[in-house]
Amino acid sequence: MTVTRLSAATAQATHTRDLIADMPFWETVPRAEVIDLIVHETRPMDFSDGQTITSQDDECEYIYYIRSGQVRLKRERPGPAPQGQGIGPSVEVMNRVVNAGYLVGRFALTYNMAHTSTATAEGDVSVLAFPTSAFERLIYRYPGLRGQLTPQAIINRLRTMPLLARVGLVSLSYLAEEVDKKPVKKGDIIYTHDQPADRLYLIERGQVEVSHPRHSNSARKLGTGNAFGFPGSIGGASQNGANEYGHWATATANTTLFSLPWERMEQLARRYPHVANPAIQDKCLEVIRAISVFDNLSPEQQQNLAGYCTFQHIPQHHLIMQQGDIGDSMWVLLEGSQAVLSALDKSGPLPPVPVDGLIYFGEPALIATRSVNSTIDSEPGSLWLRFHWRDFDSFVREEKDPTIREKLKIRLPDELKITGTEEEYRWLSTGEQLISLTRRHWLSLLQKMQVSLIGWTLMLAAVVGVNLAGISVWWAIWLLGVPSSLAMAWGVLDHLNDFFIVTNQRIIQQEKVILTSEYRREALLEQVQNVGVRTSFWGRFFGYGAVSIFTAGSSGSIDFDFVPNPTELQASIFRLTAERKARYRAESRLEIQTALEKRLGLAVDLPSRVLSGGPRSMTTDDRSLPWHKRLWRYLFADHQVQWSTTDRIVWHKHWFVLARQVVPMAIVALGLLVLMAGGFVFDFYQQVDQAISQTIFGLEFILAIVFLVLAGAIAWVVADWWNDTYELTNDRIIDIEKLPLFLSEERKEARLSEVQDVRLSISSPLEMILNYGDIIVQTAATDGAFTFDHVPNPRAVKEEINRRLIEWRRNDERNKARAQMQDLPDWFEMYRRLEAGMEPTRVVLDTDAPKGVKGLS
Repeated sequence: MTVTRLSAATAQATHTRDLIADMPFWETVPRAEVIDLIVHETRPMDFSDGQTITSQDDECEYIYYIRSGQVRLKRERPGPAPQGQGIGPSVEVMNRVVNAGYLVGRFALTYNMAHTSTATAEGDVSVLAFPTSAFERLIYRYPGLRGQLTPQAIINRLRTMPLLARVGLVSLSYLAEEVDKKPVKKGDIIYTHDQPADRLYLIERGQVEVSHPRHSNSARKLGTGNAFGFPGSIGGASQNGANEYGHWATATANTTLFSLPWERMEQLARRYPHVANPAIQDKCLEVIRAISVFDNLSPEQQQNLAGYCTFQHIPQHHLIMQQGDIGDSMWVLLEGSQAVLSALDKSGPLPPVPVDGLIYFGEPALIATRSVNSTIDSEPGSLWLRFHWRDFDSFVREEKDPTIREKLKIRLPDELKITGTEEEYRWLSTGEQLISLTRRHWLSLLQKMQVSLIGWTLMLAAVVGVNLAGISVWWAIWLLGVPSSLAMAWGVLDHLNDFFIVTNQRIIQQEKVILTSEYRREALLEQVQNVGVRTSFWGRFFGYGAVSIFTAGSSGSIDFDFVPNPTELQASIFRLTAERKARYRAESRLEIQTALEKRLGLAVDLPSRVLSGGPRSMTTDDRSLPWHKRLWRYLFADHQVQWSTTDRIVWHKHWFVLARQVVPMAIVALGLLVLMAGGFVFDFYQQVDQAISQTIFGLEFILAIVFLVLAGAIAWVVADWWNDTYELTNDRIIDIEKLPLFLSEERKEARLSEVQDVRLSISSPLEMILNYGDIIVQTAATDGAFTFDHVPNPRAVKEEINRRLIEWRRNDERNKARAQMQDLPDWFEMYRRLEAGMEPTRVVLDTDAPKGVKGLS
């Protein structure tokens, strides 16, 4: 009998252990640790109908996993106070039933609180009781477990929904458990006017149009972050009763929706009345009409624009835009919200300035690609509208009014007005903006044209002389005028092809002789150590000088002479360099903040756009292009500077390098084949005597040996050409020179961190025509400079090296920030534990009296 009981107990313990280890929220935790830390301290418990499992605000010592039965959860909170003062009577904000598989007490554990609800058994209930301390040890070791215990992603998204602004985190967490995430396609009908109003909808991302079937002028579009599904909010209440929507809702773009039961929203509205207020649907339009940028748009255009903006609630400190970055959106801070503005000027960082809504930032992004001239940080609880330039572009296309951008009241600073289009500067990398393009002073053009000017002077003198002598002057014009004109045109083109470019990421110097040679050199802004300016007496008089950029590389400086206003260019480079360094520091701080938010489960999810997609990139493989454009892009591949691979790119020398070695040998080999075939035919048809036939056979044998030698030589050259490669990965650059048959191999490698300078050299007209040249990469490695000889499309190769170098430096800064903050969560965790040991306090959430949300009420 005793043995039977022991066997049954052992079987029961084994079953319980397997049940616990197979629970879905242990995915990120090794099974052995779950058994060691959880199983041995877990005990099964049974509750009868009406028995209390947990009481709200009691100490959370255990959390309970429901094995069987149903449990009713109730949560009460202070309601709105009369006349908005003090604390009102308690109201029930959540009342629902949960079933087997639910973890009671999960939010008390996640947020380190007392129990957040009262749990009562509905009938007989069987649970497993887990000690809270055991779970805390696992969360400490495996922070990702926090996201497995709760619907963290949905909670974080709900925190950014303006309709739910100021709703406590615990209440949002319970609400997130009932969210139904639903993707809908463009044109899908979400509901009709006569359907029961049982769900409220939040636009996670996308666009929806709500309209009344009998009021055509009532239609309005709502964008990302807005809410709909309020009965009677469009065109009045339904004639059939208040329980119907009374209007239609249709997706006007591919959209993702969060739907919530109206029953839960009505319970939540007892404490937070604004969550049931349909006025949120009009807020975007009110803001658009309140700011001056859109004053010249018609009322219909303003109403349509309201559906192309993202409505966001930012519950904590968050970086909105960083000085020096490319602005992609116009941001509007709503009334009652706060932000902090900071900037860096020539003298250094300026003091941070607090700003209150209603105010907007970054409006030039709607009409041009411009860098941001200040840093904006949001204050907790702030409300924002975001107009992404791609969404605004979609709005302009739908309106079919090409003058909309001209109607916007946006003034660009004079220093930002740079001519040119994206098509002209297609070599710019992602996020890169052209700051200045400087050509040499006009005196440099006169210097290049001195030969043509002398020719014109001689021609005029000759014309005058022969005219006085009574002789025709046409011969003098043709003899001197035409060459002088050609020399003048060549000088102008040569002048225009030499320039000095400054972007928000790098500086570039190009020296190009038309149809002859091209030399390009560049350096990243973070590599710039000093900028020198030299001016002569005539330079000071005419306003030009020489600018020298000294970098961390060992290959000297980047020099450009005859620069107009050199001191202004020097100041601009210094300013951009300081902004670039400040940006890296800000990224490091943001990386630390993001890591802590993820560790604590408080990361915010802020979609940037309403509509998905964007301009389609045009490549040589784009079948929608006409054949002649595809051929042009294939032949002149420098127009396409990015490769589809993300890990490793391998280049070989240009095919012409192989052809100039192989073609002569191939011609000789082909001649030998012709001779051998001719000898065979002659011997077969002429029926010559034995001696001549043997002579022909001997000659053909010799020719065959020579042919085989040539074939072997061709194979050797082709293999040698193929084995010599230049490789670029995400973290290093590799130069391999390898002979066939494994005879020898020379391999040079350097990390991207050691790259100091990248230069391009196209040194002959033939290289210009066939589009190949040399890339010289100066490094701090022991091997020194890497030379990519005769690579095809050298401009694209250089841009790819530069792109990966920029990306590597950015990732390196992030990795350094991660390394610095790696131990910070542990420090904060231990500090919290020590503080809790000295004074038994816990984080309190959602206990204050509800405040009105200014800007929504």
